[in-house]
Amino acid sequence: RQVGKSHGHVCHVFVTGTVWKPEGGDIKAEWLVINVERAEEPLGSISLTSPDVVAIRMRGAKEVAEFVTVMNGRAYLERGGKDNIQRARAIFRPLAQRSGPVSSYLGYASGVVASFLSGRERLSALAEAEGAYRRSIALAGDDDKRWRATLQNNLGEVLTMEADQERAQARLEKLSEAERAFRDALRLRTYESAPQDYAETQANLGVAICEHAAPFFADYRRKRLAEAEQAFREALRVRARDRDSRGYAVIQNDLGTLFLNQAVQMAGDARMGKLLEAERALREALRVLTRGSTPRDCATVQGSLGAVLHSQAAQLAGPAQVKKLAEAERVFREALRMSADKAMPSVHAGIQNNLGALVMNQAELLAGEARRRKLAEGEQLLRSALLVSTCDAYPVSYATAQSNLGSLLVLQAEQLEGEARQQRLDEAERAFREALHIFTMSAFPIKHVQLVEFLRRIGKTYKEQWHMGRMVRVQDSGLLAGGLRHSEKSL
Repeated sequence: RQVGKSHGHVCHVFVTGTVWKPEGGDIKAEWLVINVERAEEPLGSISLTSPDVVAIRMRGAKEVAEFVTVMNGRAYLERGGKDNIQRARAIFRPLAQRSGPVSSYLGYASGVVASFLSGRERLSALAEAEGAYRRSIALAGDDDKRWRATLQNNLGEVLTMEADQERAQARLEKLSEAERAFRDALRLRTYESAPQDYAETQANLGVAICEHAAPFFADYRRKRLAEAEQAFREALRVRARDRDSRGYAVIQNDLGTLFLNQAVQMAGDARMGKLLEAERALREALRVLTRGSTPRDCATVQGSLGAVLHSQAAQLAGPAQVKKLAEAERVFREALRMSADKAMPSVHAGIQNNLGALVMNQAELLAGEARRRKLAEGEQLLRSALLVSTCDAYPVSYATAQSNLGSLLVLQAEQLEGEARQQRLDEAERAFREALHIFTMSAFPIKHVQLVEFLRRIGKTYKEQWHMGRMVRVQDSGLLAGGLRHSEKSL
């Protein structure tokens, strides 16, 4: 009761124990906490794992009180929601420095709460999670291999999340660290000894490799994406559709995204074939997912499918292209509807960015007032995405949206004259330069080279026009727009 009152409520603890007195020794006891409840409402049974059993071999009232405190924190953690998880973090922090299991709980709580945060708050929560998992690994014994593997896997997940917040070389370093953590976990998690855990880590490894490979040039990228595909297929050995439907759907989405990245390196029929393979994987994921129970998953897969259909449209021409773009638009708008929940701002912003790029491509097929209206619609979508995808919160998404915005502003400039045209080109230049702050040569060489070329073309064009003293139509605008069309689609 005293422990419960210290956290603002009365706590009822039901324990079983064994008391014995070894010959010539002191009285000893082991306590097992069965259930922790609040007086006002039940918090439910606490399912104890191996580290808990180790932790509860306590001597004296202080150890019992500390353990009850930890169980209070776990109860808040299991209830979920931002406020409850923040309470759990506050409970775990004072005890995490000297307890490996409690440190792991702090890592988990901080990693989960990061999904509710953005900017510096998100970075701080992820940094706390990383530190907690590293401390827990250092304190863990060598005997419990399964527990060590779990900690390594969880550390890898946090490092992957941190990479999304980092720029340039720091991002690649975080992804490399994540890959090492997952491979360390797989040395202990085997298909034979722990198939479900093995599948989880293989899927995580595949994602980390994909993220690391995406910015690079052909040979390295092709090799790394093949490694990622192998990891995903290893996970599918366990996550079959009839045994783990959600896990199966998530990996199908990962495979669809991977095939989309592989298609970028291909041309002609081979490229379209790979895009059709990506479409099949994503539609299979959607068939398995239930919208009501996993809205975030459904919105993510729907957004990935829209990106694949958009890429397919780029391989077509005439009425077939128009039809495919319209199909992709419908898919994106459905994904926007699914992700409208306030709990999914980053997902929603990513879909807005992709839809803005698609609307821009639709505008390229129009003329006159219809083209102007379509470009204005695309601009609104991209600027809305940038309200969430800020440079501090999501630097890669921010740079992608800025790159798309620059492409759109160039197209708008084609319909203008004089000062208005110059103003749009200047805005496009600023957008491209903003993207270059993130897409550096060391971290994103392909995107960096593209953006530098776009800037060179824009700079040469409008400077020469002003030197001539009059504004004329950009002669290579078709080539410029064609290059921009396929530059950034937030794969």
